[in-house]
Amino acid sequence: MLKCAMTLDEDTNIKQKEAHFHDSRLLKRELGDRVAQSKYYWAVESQDDHFWQTVQTHASHKRVLEIGCFDGSRTVELAAIADKVFAIDVSPVAVALTLSQVQDLRLANVEVCLGDAEKLDFLDASLDVVFCAGVLHHLNVEAALREIHRVLTPRGHAIFREPLAHNPLIHLYRKLTPDARTADEHPLSVHDLRLMRKIFEYSSFDYFGMFSLFATPLRNTAMGNPVRKLLNHVDDWVFNNSVLGRYCWQVNGVLRKH
Repeated sequence: MLKCAMTLDEDTNIKQKEAHFHDSRLLKRELGDRVAQSKYYWAVESQDDHFWQTVQTHASHKRVLEIGCFDGSRTVELAAIADKVFAIDVSPVAVALTLSQVQDLRLANVEVCLGDAEKLDFLDASLDVVFCAGVLHHLNVEAALREIHRVLTPRGHAIFREPLAHNPLIHLYRKLTPDARTADEHPLSVHDLRLMRKIFEYSSFDYFGMFSLFATPLRNTAMGNPVRKLLNHVDDWVFNNSVLGRYCWQVNGVLRKH
């Protein structure tokens, strides 16, 4: 039986700050406050679709860990196809929101608790799939990757989507909007992607968010969706399988253990 941690390391100041930030973000969201950056996520909606389709494909009839369960929407959806779903988060509010949904729906194959992605309280080789969205860049990437590798079964998959660090204009925007993120987060670098290739035996990366961001001003017009779709295709053609991919805003990754 897997063990699931119910407390976090109280001495870790960074994790406490992260938890507080995401608690506040979730509470504001529950009150209807939409983040200013949502318009840019609209431009790369195809990234989230791609990420979620990949997770569902690998999670069917498997034992799955979700790192960063947020509001629980994905946890609940996965419960219908996975044999077992474990959901952890550093945010007590996220855990409470997710647990409330799980209990309301009486999902017997889901466990939710506080958890530290850098110190996963799961047995070696006990999970088939581990996934996270926008979480790794808040962590010590190497520590988290090695923990994920440890808990995965042979041929198990890690799936993620994350922001990238190398576009100077996006970096400038981040500096101009410090309240939108925590001081300790760090978008993934080429070094981090190389580290993934070193730790895992297989890796695949897809890049999103360069030309497609120029569709943002059209999002509430009749031209918005067609232009976004076209520019997403341009991004895919130009940046995937290219060293230029590092200059995109976001990356999706699939990693596999031997």
